[in-house]
Amino acid sequence: LPVVAVPTVAGSGSETNNGMVLTNGATGQKIGIGNRHLCPKIAILDPTVTFSVPPTTTAFGAVDAFSHLLEFYLNREESFSPLQDHYSAGLMQTLMQACKTALANPLDYQSRAELLWASSLALNGISAAGLGRVGFPFHLIEHSLSAMHDIPHGAGLAAILPGAMAYGARKNPARQALFAVQVFGLEAADQRLLAREGIRLFRQWLQTIAVPTSLADLGLSHKDIPALAENTRAQARLWRLSEYPPEIVEAILQECL
Repeated sequence: LPVVAVPTVAGSGSETNNGMVLTNGATGQKIGIGNRHLCPKIAILDPTVTFSVPPTTTAFGAVDAFSHLLEFYLNREESFSPLQDHYSAGLMQTLMQACKTALANPLDYQSRAELLWASSLALNGISAAGLGRVGFPFHLIEHSLSAMHDIPHGAGLAAILPGAMAYGARKNPARQALFAVQVFGLEAADQRLLAREGIRLFRQWLQTIAVPTSLADLGLSHKDIPALAENTRAQARLWRLSEYPPEIVEAILQECL
């Protein structure tokens, strides 16, 4: 049957993509899959239905949409893609500002509209177009968090993103430096310094919207990491992320404490 989507929360962008997530509470597995038959035929985005969304849910949704853009911005095969870079950076800036405005004034139509529209544009295929093979490692890791613990998806993403970005910056500081320049308007400088400053400013935004910024904020510690890392194995195999075996995921999670 044709699917008609009317999103009541800005975040997943599922109204304009073919993805879905299934959680098995018995096994503690959360798996994301996609199929063209899941893509809605019609999407109706009405900002007024999101006026009553609580502040925490609003913030978690903005982080989710932001992370969709960040996944492809940082984890891709093709490094030269100025159009896609500016497209994604502009949407990230929009999400940051609109989220702060919506939290201050939940009935602000314009900010609610921007959150909904940016969330849809973040994961409808445009941001990944022309980038070759792209990865989704942040979601790979977060799915284990929210599957094994009672943690909202956006909260889990917020908790791991700064640490995961710091881990990635050591391997590829150039992309992280570009993120700092394009999203936060920093002047070109040493790539590693720029990468660190961009991550600091991103963490600062997360704190501004009152979401977690570390695993410790979620009540997790070193002892939880091995099981979380092992839990990613099935999703990594399904998404063909062979470069993220449990030992690498464990190292990333250590950065997120």
